[in-house]
Amino acid sequence: MALTRSQENLEATLAACQRVLATLDGAHDPLDPSATKTALSQMMDTLAEMKEKFFMKTNPSIPPTVACKRSVTALEAVVNAGNWGGFGTAFATFHSDVEALVQKAKMEGTTLT
Repeated sequence: MALTRSQENLEATLAACQRVLATLDGAHDPLDPSATKTALSQMMDTLAEMKEKFFMKTNPSIPPTVACKRSVTALEAVVNAGNWGGFGTAFATFHSDVEALVQKAKMEGTTLT
């Protein structure tokens, strides 16, 4: 079965997360690589679980998945540049976007007709 645009965005987000995880071993202060890896792995697990949710097959899922994809791309750019000072801000933005996606995926207050 073909993936929806949101599922494709999640796939791209997860792939970028994997690349970030792979480069965290070379991280410098003020970053705690093991804690960051744990947090990023938890977010990846959350995103992987969401891939098959009904919400991911709807159009309202596109903007939050695009936001996640955009913020993880920015995070990856920070990591690739070795800009560990900017990592915290980029990571916080990605975390916030993942949380927003999780909240929207709950579809609270949505009535299907």
